[in-house]
This record gives sequence, C-alpha cells and structure tokens, in this order.
Amino acid sequence: MSLDLRDQLQSALGQSYAFERELGGGGMSRVFLARETALGRTVVVKVLPPELAAGVNIARFAREIRLAAGLQHPHIVPLLSAGEAVGLPWFTMPYIAGESLRGRLARSGEFPVSEATRVLREIASALAYAHEHGIVHRDIKPENVLLSGGTAVVSDFGVAKALSSAATPDGTHGTSAGIALGTPAYMSPEQAAADPAVDHRADLYALGIVAYELLTGQPPFAGRSPQALLAAHALEAPEPIGRRRAGLSDPLATLVMRCLEKRPADRPQSAAEIVQALDAIGTPSGSVAVARSGSRSRRNRAIAIGAAVLAVIAGVVLAFSGRAAPATTPAPSLTPVPSATAPASPASLAVLPFVNVGGDPKEEYFSDGMTDELTSGLSKVAGLRVASRTSAFAFKGQEIDVREIGRRLNVGTVLEGTVRRAGTRLRMTVQLTSASDGLALWSERYEREVQDVFAVQYDIATAIVTALRAPLGGVPRPVVIQPRAIDLEAHDLYLRANFFYEKKTEAGLRRSLELYNAALARDPGYAVAWTGISQAWAWLADDWVAPRKAYPQAKAAALNALALDSTLAEAHDALSVVELIHAWDFAAAEREIRRALALNPNFAGGFYTLADVYSVTGRGDSAVAAALRARAMSPLDPAFGVKLGQVLEYAGQITRAIEAHRQALELDSNSSLTRLHLGSALLSAARPEDALTVMSGAQPSDFSDLVRAATARADAQLGRSAEARRIVHELEREAERRYVRAEAIASIYASLGEHDAAFRWLDRAYRDRSAGLTWLKVDPKWAPIRSDRRFAALVRKVGLP
Repeated sequence: MSLDLRDQLQSALGQSYAFERELGGGGMSRVFLARETALGRTVVVKVLPPELAAGVNIARFAREIRLAAGLQHPHIVPLLSAGEAVGLPWFTMPYIAGESLRGRLARSGEFPVSEATRVLREIASALAYAHEHGIVHRDIKPENVLLSGGTAVVSDFGVAKALSSAATPDGTHGTSAGIALGTPAYMSPEQAAADPAVDHRADLYALGIVAYELLTGQPPFAGRSPQALLAAHALEAPEPIGRRRAGLSDPLATLVMRCLEKRPADRPQSAAEIVQALDAIGTPSGSVAVARSGSRSRRNRAIAIGAAVLAVIAGVVLAFSGRAAPATTPAPSLTPVPSATAPASPASLAVLPFVNVGGDPKEEYFSDGMTDELTSGLSKVAGLRVASRTSAFAFKGQEIDVREIGRRLNVGTVLEGTVRRAGTRLRMTVQLTSASDGLALWSERYEREVQDVFAVQYDIATAIVTALRAPLGGVPRPVVIQPRAIDLEAHDLYLRANFFYEKKTEAGLRRSLELYNAALARDPGYAVAWTGISQAWAWLADDWVAPRKAYPQAKAAALNALALDSTLAEAHDALSVVELIHAWDFAAAEREIRRALALNPNFAGGFYTLADVYSVTGRGDSAVAAALRARAMSPLDPAFGVKLGQVLEYAGQITRAIEAHRQALELDSNSSLTRLHLGSALLSAARPEDALTVMSGAQPSDFSDLVRAATARADAQLGRSAEARRIVHELEREAERRYVRAEAIASIYASLGEHDAAFRWLDRAYRDRSAGLTWLKVDPKWAPIRSDRRFAALVRKVGLP
C-alpha cells in the first residue's frame, strides 16, 4: 500500500517533487523523503492518511498550516508548503539529518542531567516563541523533537491544531469536535478529556512528560494501554521523579513535577517561565527552586481525582473511535422530553441511592455521596439522559421492581449498588439492569482501599458507558470536564457537606457551610466545594439571612468556583441565580444559565433557573416550556412541579398553576414550599378559604414569613382585616430584632388597600435587595397597587424589562 500511495503522489506532484522512499514513525501522517526539484533540496513530505483525511476540510487544514508556517525560530522545524494531492492534504518541511529524541532514548536510555536540561530548555524556548504567536503544538513527544548537530528542534507545529480546526461536522477526530488528538502517553488531562478550551499549558504538561522520560529513561506510566494511559493522566499522581533518578537536584525535580500537575493553573503558566527556571538550574547559583504558580504545596498529601473526572474517563476510554460530538453545544431546546407514557430510550439511566450496608447512619453521607457523584458525572455523558438526584432518591429505602422505577422515571436502565466502608477498606457491589425486562446488563463487585474510591467510580462509569454503547450510537461522546487532584479528607468533608445541604433546612444549610469551608481549608482549589458554598448561601438568603449579607457571599463563592473550573455547570447556575434575584442583571443571568446548559444539557436545575429568567423578563410561554422540560427531567422532585406552577401563575394560567402545585403536593405532602405556592395560586384564583386549608399544613419553621404573609392576604380577601393587621403588626415588631422579608409585609398592606404602607415596605425591600422584587412585574399579588404610579417607578428602579 505504501508503494501505491507513493506512486500516486509521484504522479500528482511529479513536477515539484521526486519521491524517494517512505520513512517510518509518522504518527498522524504518512511520511516520505523527497527532493524538491526547483531548489534541489531534500524535504520531508507528510500526507494525511485516508482515514484522517476523510473527516477534514482541506481548505481549513491548509489555512492552519499556513499560519504555522509563519513560525521562524532556531529550535522549530519550519513548514515550507502545503497542498492537496489525490484527495489528501499534504505539507512539507526540511529534512533534518540526525535522530529524534525517541531514537536517542532507544539507543542510550536516560540523558545526562546537563544534556537533558539543555534539550529541555531548547524545546521550552521553541514553545515560548510559538505560544507568543498563538500556536499550540498539542503533540509534544520525543518523536517530534529532532537532534541536529547536538541541537534540539521541534517539528509538526500546528499540525494537531490544523486537524482539529479542519474537522468536518461528521468527521471522526478533532479536539473541538470532542475527540482527543495527540499521543496518549504525552496527553494532558484536559486534552484527554477533549476539552475545546485546551491552551498552551497542555504543551507544558507534555514537556513535563518528555523531561521525566529524558531523566529516567521512561515516561511516568510506561507499559500501559492507550486507555489506561489516559486514565492514569487523569487519575494517578506520577511517582516523584526524585525516586526514579537518584541525585537529581530539588529545583529540577520540582520543576518537572510542577509541569505534571493535573490542573493547568497549578503548572508553570508559560514556557518562558520554564526557560527562566532551567536557566537558573543550569547555573552554579541556580539552587533556589522557582516560585510556585499554584497557591499551595501538595507534598505529603493524599492525591485523588475529584468526582467530576469519572465522566471524563467514561468518554475518554472510547475516545479514539466513533463519531465526534459537535464543536459547540447548541442553545438548549425547550421541547419537553418524552412523557412517562412513551417508551423510554435505552440511553437513559437512573442511579438509585446506593445502600449503606451495615446501616451505620454516620456512613449514610458516604453512600449518598457515591450516588451523587456517579449521577453528576454520568449526566455529562453526551447522549445519555440521567434522572435527577431527587427523583432517584424518592425510591430510597423502598423495595420496588426496577421495571416500575423505569416506568415512573421514564428511563431504560437502572443502576443499583451497595457500599460498605470498614476502616480503610471499601466494598461495593453494583448492577446495571434493563428497565424494560428486568434483566441484568452488567454487574461487578469491588473490594479496594478507600483511597481508590475515584478509581472505582471510573471503573463503574466506564462499564456503564460500554454497556450502553449501542443505544448511545455505537460510541459515547466524550465529556469535557476538567479533572483535578484533590485531598481525600477534603473530599470526605465535601460529601458530608452535601448530605447536610440536601436537608434544605436552616440548620442543615449552616452545617453544610461549615463543612464546605473545612474542605476548602484543606484544599482551597476544590471548585465544587466553592459551588456548594454559593448554593447554600443562596438558599439561606431572604428566608433566614438578610440578602445583602448572603448573596454577595454566594456570588463570591460562585466566581471562585468558576475561576478554578469554568466548566462547572452548577457554578454557572449558582452565579445566574445571584445575578437574577439579587444583582437584577437579567442579561448576565441569562448568559450564565445558557452557559450552564451548554455545558450540561441534562441539567434539570439549569432549566429551573432558565424558567425563572424567562418569567421575570416577561416571556411567560418560554418560562412554562422551560419548567416543563425541567419537570420532565425530574418527575418525582416536587420542587420542579412547584416551579412549573409558579411560572404558570405568573403567565396568567391560574387553573393550570393550581393543578401543577397539587401534583407536586402529591409527591410530598410535607413540603411547606409547595403548600405556600399552592396557597398563593389559590389566592390568585380568589379562593382564600382553600388557600388557608392548604397552608395550615406548612411547618411553622419553614418559610415562616411568607406563609404568615400569605395567610394574612387570605384573611384580607375574606374581609378579616383585623386578623390581617394583627399578623402584619407582629411581623413589623419582629423586623426590629431580626431580618424579615420586607416585601412580605408590603404584600399584606397591598391586600388591605393601604398603599402608603405597602410602598414604604417595598422601598425597604429595594434597599435590602430582597429577592421577592424580582417577580414584581408578573406576580398577581401586586395587582391591588399596580395602578399606583409608584409601582411603575419601582419596576424601573429594579430594572425589569
């Protein structure tokens, strides 16, 4: 076949090149030695093989090659020309006499430290120059570094980028399209995850791998399969290089290990920084270790990968075959997902709460946490629909046939499991079952050390994605999430925090904040813990804590999370909530929630927030559609039914709103929030007696101010003005010693027809930045004062469209 292709190329390019022979080791290209007839020089012609070329837009490929051809640097092999022949893109570069780093390593093994330092500096200087010109290599490895006259030169700059940028919509490769390009042994975690936001720091990780290999004779995870290599880059800390090469200086060992940090933010931030560090190391006075760009040392800490990585690996394991995902995620459709009466897609899953074997209630948080992390990770696998956490947890402790669970959640498969943690040992059993016939699709038993918890999650996720390979379209699309190393104790604290957060009580939320902060004290870069803090403060705001105290902390925490990991959909959602109901920056709120849904189209909570954004900005029909989508994704979570009822009420569809709230109440008759909103909808329908009956079942400690205000409004509608005034005066007295929602008091005065008092308290609500003013324009309870000119003025102050 080589002769055939060479003959075809010779025929097509014979006027310009005389092809001599094919060279080996071309990686992503077929490589030929040729003589350029016009100048009489020997060149290398690299041609994309048909299997790669089939998915490439040739014009875009040539354009990217031309950009890379502008690089002129003593340690970069220049690109000379590019074109197309026999339907295949090609490009040329000078022929470099000498051997590659790979050849030298195969011949001699590890390099002397001084020579390795010099070679690494030359590679780093080439990278620094290319990065300054906007070119990221993406495939740094010994095969692409040539030794010419004792000097290192880097080849193939721009080729990986050209391939990714030129991938056609139905191509089979390209990082922007969802498949990781590069060489597994040298790929950074973000490359392996097919992150479209890969930047120059991926090259610095690869340089660290090359440095490790030059100094020890082998890369960190030698001898593993491509899939295992990708998993290792994400899940394992490499053995410290100082253990593999005795006598290595601390500054050099530290620099190499910094390059191998999982998070780009923890590596050196530029190749120029590495050049400077190597210059310091190479001089007699260069004994001082370079400053860390990260905020903390990870020495003597347990290293593990955060829960988000499991979905990355589930996609990455199969990343070198199959069709690619689109380069960008389109704006989320608001078409509701199929109803529970439609056949469930096999590519849909519910992760049931893992059973805490042994029954120790102190370990419940751990089994719940394992469930949550698998749910969160798998929900990011493109093409796989995962039932929400709340809907799945509705079956906790119940013995129900999986076929019935599948019917009620409209999913095709169900994952069940048990967890037992005894000392340092972790025992788990898991089973994936078809919800259509109850047959087991896959099962496994794990017995590991607790410190291997993330590896177990990886194994489970990989097995699930593999088992669902066919319904996912042959090969699942990889997930773009940034893996990172975390402290195991911080992770345990995070799981405990989540356990208390889910209680959604004042005490539970405050305890969750303590635990999230404890996790961050051990690991300040733990992005999901920052997200938890943001969500907890937002829940506390207005009902238990003054908004001016709570929301700024919620926003700061969300921004911290996004600074650490901009791919966290939940963090974008948390920021959207603050922008919407406290900052009243409606454009920013919509931007953030759309970003969240682009990152995770399966995020039911994102559609919940999107429904609010639409409702507040007067797009009632779109709000209802978004809320329907959220409820369909999480049919057993009463909060989504309440949100649907709320936006229906605000869209003027009162009868449908009442029905939605009643359905939510059937799911949880103890929900004070559901009773409050059903009562409000009944008041909008002028049914105060029914409203009082419903709200009488609310717990006194839950949403007390709002429930009491709604009760007073019902009394006002019934003509019991004295009782309504008694309640409002109680709230006013309490407001002197604690935070009370000012708009709740204002709503009572509005129902009594006392405009001046209503606007006095609305002005206070505005000063407090109370969340209730967000719905000022659409909430029916303000109908009694809407005609007052002060109302329109307040709407303008809030900035409502």
